[in-house]
Amino acid sequence: FGSGDGNVYAFDEIRSKIRWQRRTGAAVQAVTLVGNGVLAASLDNFAYLLSPSKGSLIWRQQLPGRISSRPVTATDGALFTPFSTDTAIVLNLRDGKPANTLSLGEENSSAAAPISVNNLVLITTPHALLAFGAPGSK
Repeated sequence: FGSGDGNVYAFDEIRSKIRWQRRTGAAVQAVTLVGNGVLAASLDNFAYLLSPSKGSLIWRQQLPGRISSRPVTATDGALFTPFSTDTAIVLNLRDGKPANTLSLGEENSSAAAPISVNNLVLITTPHALLAFGAPGSK
């Protein structure tokens, strides 16, 4: 779980103790378990992928704005909607590098978490509900 103290924690429920903790640069807004680790977004404008066993840093990637919501994840990527920016960004979960960006339109941003429905990703903005599909999908 993430905390306002800037740490990501792994808690062992059986032993009732913290297994590990990892410091980020600011309060942690979202934590999601993905296939190859623990994905965390912090108010320091970075996304972190941590080892699930020890919390060691696998990669860290700066984003174009603060993340205030949980990303949508797939087996190979994570879609973040940074606050106060008019693009959403997809990071490759293997290396943390940007794989794609989605334009939300000029002066449009999203503070809400994107959602995945069927083969679409839905993103709300102050002016619209945007739907994005995979390339080549109908």
